[in-house]
Amino acid sequence: TNPVFPAMAAGTPPTEQTVIARSLQQIFLPLLQMAVPELTDYDLPDFAAARHLAFVSIRKTQIGQTRSVAGRLWGSPPLTSTRVIVIVDEGVDVRDPAAVWAAVSQNTDPDADIIFQQGAPDPLDPVIAPGPLTRMMAVDATEKIPGERQGSAPRRAVMDEEIERLVSSRWQAYGLS
Repeated sequence: TNPVFPAMAAGTPPTEQTVIARSLQQIFLPLLQMAVPELTDYDLPDFAAARHLAFVSIRKTQIGQTRSVAGRLWGSPPLTSTRVIVIVDEGVDVRDPAAVWAAVSQNTDPDADIIFQQGAPDPLDPVIAPGPLTRMMAVDATEKIPGERQGSAPRRAVMDEEIERLVSSRWQAYGLS
């Protein structure tokens, strides 16, 4: 006479659903890698309800590879209704949003690196208008390989170790410690 109603309460993440989804992503990683061999890791951030946004890292070896990867990911059950996929190089930590967005700011040309596709909408997504299809977007935030862009690709700015050591040792003198 004390019934239990099996349900998950929806709400602002982190929720029970996001914790379960983030746990399952590690189980699905080897399965996704069978469909997308160049996939090295992926993350479904809590702040996107662990389903509307995916950060994906790949081992990039050819021109146009990110478009192919995005299509195959949208065709796989764990990411079928993911609205936005951000694809980065394998050296970027997909669990660190700052590192992912830094890769976007350093490597993305909006004219060439934003990919749109139509796909099945997530019925639980409050942003999507009802209908049979919705727009999905992928962002190619990978470093460009030779031949992928006209002209020369910008070199990554790296601070000299000696300068970094000098500045770090003088924080107190600058009044910034």
